[in-house]
Amino acid sequence: KGKTLSRKTSSRPDTYYAGLTVNMRGPLGILSFSWVFSGFLPGEVVVKWFEAIQTGLPMCILGAVFGPVRLNARKLQILTTELIPWAVQSGRNASCILNFYYENRWEQTVESLREEIGILHPPAICV
Repeated sequence: KGKTLSRKTSSRPDTYYAGLTVNMRGPLGILSFSWVFSGFLPGEVVVKWFEAIQTGLPMCILGAVFGPVRLNARKLQILTTELIPWAVQSGRNASCILNFYYENRWEQTVESLREEIGILHPPAICV
């Protein structure tokens, strides 16, 4: 077995790392894939918008709503005109990302999986 990262303060199961393969359990581990699907767009706020639409989890909604508070005007404009619309449309169009068995898809390309799930290609932006 690989290295175990124990979360003593959490009721979620441990996460196991075995080489490059990651076996994640629980919805919070799977939500990490939303970073990959977003093309690693800059900023946690974009990912939180996608996750909020997909899951309706309070932590995602709060992050989406209050995350932009400290952004400057230029970044806020990019967020509201390009990134949030992408996140909302992708979140609505996509199948629920919590319902995929990712462990069987390590060989599948991100682009192929993104297309299968129904997530739009992320916008090309300069921040």
